[in-house]
Amino acid sequence: MWCLSLKEWEEKFLGWVNNSNPEALLHATIFFDFRAIYGEAGLATELRRWLDQHVSKNERFFHQMAVNALRNKPPLGFIKDFSVENGPEQADTIDLKMHGTTLFVDAARIYSLACGVDETSTLRRLRLAAPHRNLPAEEVESWAGAFLFLQLLRLRHQQPDSAAGRQSDNRINPYRLNELDRRILKQALLQARKLQARLALDYQV
Repeated sequence: MWCLSLKEWEEKFLGWVNNSNPEALLHATIFFDFRAIYGEAGLATELRRWLDQHVSKNERFFHQMAVNALRNKPPLGFIKDFSVENGPEQADTIDLKMHGTTLFVDAARIYSLACGVDETSTLRRLRLAAPHRNLPAEEVESWAGAFLFLQLLRLRHQQPDSAAGRQSDNRINPYRLNELDRRILKQALLQARKLQARLALDYQV
């Protein structure tokens, strides 16, 4: 299904961009992060160049991508610091990937595609897209720091399970963190909210 020629990939990508239905948006968020790992790397370079030329001016597509990305909100509460889940297996936890790092990844993907930035790293995408979108450098570095802290927290949570050969997840109870980490986590999620607010403003969501 996914073993396609360069021309077939171009047609596949163009179909997703022009349709912008939920399935097309899902495929776009996955496949537009492609990078060359092995084989004819020039094909990936050519496909990236083609994608930059055919996507960057499609404001309707980016509006739909932004709408899709903004459905996922940071888990911040109104009364307590965090909005935790209440299910029996997920009680009092938040998902650091789904409701944390993914918020930055999705926004960075949209900005990089819109600006023709040939990168798949979230931090490089944000930093290289910043001048094109008039994003203040200090704000971008705040977003970068927040993203890195969330990644660090995920790895610290997963490391004991990984060392013991157990399956791990991305869920933590924020109220079991020490006071400093809990405060930094809240600030990191507030930065995610600020980034989403900027995305909503730029794409009129």
